[in-house]
Amino acid sequence: MKKILSIGALAFLVACGAGETYETTPVAQNPTPEVEQAIEELIDPTQALEETHILITHISGETYVPLNPTRVAVFDMGIWDTMYALGLGDYIIGGATNFLTELVDHFEVINLGTLHEPNLELLIEYEPELVIISGRARPMFEELNSLVPTIDLGISNHAEFIYYFTRNTMAIAQIFGVEYRAIELLAEIDALIKETNELSAQLGEDKQALIVLYNEGQLRAHGPNSRFGIIHDLLGVPYVDGELEIVNHGTLVSNEYVVAYDPFILFVLDRGAVITDGQAFNREDIENELIRLTRAYQNGNIVYLNNAIWYIAPGGLQGVKLQIEEVRDAVLNSLD
Repeated sequence: MKKILSIGALAFLVACGAGETYETTPVAQNPTPEVEQAIEELIDPTQALEETHILITHISGETYVPLNPTRVAVFDMGIWDTMYALGLGDYIIGGATNFLTELVDHFEVINLGTLHEPNLELLIEYEPELVIISGRARPMFEELNSLVPTIDLGISNHAEFIYYFTRNTMAIAQIFGVEYRAIELLAEIDALIKETNELSAQLGEDKQALIVLYNEGQLRAHGPNSRFGIIHDLLGVPYVDGELEIVNHGTLVSNEYVVAYDPFILFVLDRGAVITDGQAFNREDIENELIRLTRAYQNGNIVYLNNAIWYIAPGGLQGVKLQIEEVRDAVLNSLD
């Protein structure tokens, strides 16, 4: 199992001039190539603009951003989560506030638009020093960046989730000078990943899982390399169908499809619960007469995931930890 962070990565940060005292606990002997690449792209003293800005490499390009900004507008719920986890929540003045999860305090913040469309007039009015977006608002990057320094900290390729997650976390950490705290939290997540993979290996080839997104009576399946594919790709849970088309909302499937593949674990997400203010489906909508024929139902292995975190706010430090814990617990329960 590859490691997210290591003493090697920590030493690289120290060599780059972080100035606080830190007691280290070995996490791994060597950093993975993905983490080395992520940190090297971000932490380069030669890229600093004078002493007040830093050049951040992100999905939509490169942006000089101010160090330690005190007014930040956030249009990605995962990044909002990460800033809270790193003790930076007070610096968020607002953003897309209609999908805040239980992972952040619902203090008084300004609604500055939606995840898809930040409000330019409001951004001009409230004058943030930094805007952070992700995939939903990516088409507006150039326009936003012309007004306010903007960085795109989304996940470009779900198959490389851990690379983008690590890189985005370290970008936030360096902007605010909290690299060591980020490394501590990433190391905790790394340990959970390893633990979950060890449990998943015990499932064997005959105990496979299927991920479905339920939306208005329809089931859409997700497999490896998909939007929710970290269950398979990162956490090692075997999958029932490796030929599923990789599309954002999943491949439309029937109840008969689920019965035919007969998963041992069925992971379920409810899109409607996220976009309709938490009005979730009745479980009978999923656990119908056909689904009750599956091994997942008969063994008590239908797992209802946290909809908001998986669908709206992936990629945050607290959320990723909870995602992994949900999968770990599901695998552990299935092994009993």
